[in-house]
Amino acid sequence: MDGYSNGVLKGLKAVQTECGLWPIDGQRFLRQCTIRSASGKLKPNSKCLQRGNCCARVLLATQSDLQAQNGELQKAIEAAGYLVLFYLPFHLELNFIQYFWGAAKQYTREHCEYSFPALQRLVLQAIAQIPNHLIWKYANRTKRIVNGYETGAIYRDDRYKSIVHTKHKSHRRV
Repeated sequence: MDGYSNGVLKGLKAVQTECGLWPIDGQRFLRQCTIRSASGKLKPNSKCLQRGNCCARVLLATQSDLQAQNGELQKAIEAAGYLVLFYLPFHLELNFIQYFWGAAKQYTREHCEYSFPALQRLVLQAIAQIPNHLIWKYANRTKRIVNGYETGAIYRDDRYKSIVHTKHKSHRRV
């Protein structure tokens, strides 16, 4: 199901026809469910997944054999002996790389020279200037947030704040 023998990737219709999911009676089938925004432009419909099989993308995404497949990047990383963990989509506070990129963007904005060559140089400098202890701090904060949610704490209530915002200054304290 990856692609044709000539190296060209198969389209959505070809994959679904192969799986027996594309209607054969000439019925019109949407490739992606869209709605009109206030500005009049088409955008993906956020309620599409809740309806089940309203369009070809959702129907394909709900197939168990496709959900079980790993992507090429994940296969390569796991083949090298590393573990791949996926965070919840669109839940930025659970992904510590967001804090890392935030620090890199702040450095880049503070040192901006408004040219593309300077931006290329600055991005590398921004990444290099973030110390390892700060990266570990971001990772630990993310772990505390995950622990808060796992214990059933509700965002911004006192219990959540006590779990997430507790600062330990010594390795000897609990």
